[in-house]
Amino acid sequence: MSGAYDVIVLDAESNGLAGQAFAFGAITCDAAGELAAVTYRCPIVGPVDPWVAENVLPVIEDVEVNCEDYAELCAALRQTWAAWGGEVKRSRMLTHIAWPVEARLLLDAFPGRHVWKGPFPLNDVANTLTDRGFDSTSVDRYLDQQGLGKPVGNPHNPLYDVRATERAYYHLRTGRSRL
Repeated sequence: MSGAYDVIVLDAESNGLAGQAFAFGAITCDAAGELAAVTYRCPIVGPVDPWVAENVLPVIEDVEVNCEDYAELCAALRQTWAAWGGEVKRSRMLTHIAWPVEARLLLDAFPGRHVWKGPFPLNDVANTLTDRGFDSTSVDRYLDQQGLGKPVGNPHNPLYDVRATERAYYHLRTGRSRL
């Protein structure tokens, strides 16, 4: 990745808004489109938040549990960031409303002095939506308002969420549709 529009987009699902992440999806894109995608999931520790049980777990049934625990999930995030050139190329990482879910996951994946090996600065499409006068809480609403179409899948599936985030950001940045 070396062009003006190179991004790594991250979305995580957690056991409640302030709970521990148990899944994340990420894509890397350049101006031409998506280059690679990953999803990782670990078991949820403790009682499952009722909202998560009702709204998240049904849409990620197809996301395989491929990490033994949260530590392995964090390691998978570090490995993905490194494999896609994150630290070396100072890639732009993009999220939608990073606080608290993705921020907590990133702090756990890049703790202490390793924080500088992670995505810095972290870019949030919510800020761009706000700056352009749109509701910052929903990239789906922005996609609908602009007639851009949504990715295949459902909200709260991390791959759907990263693709919707990237699609909105690409349009905000370039004025063009990703379809």
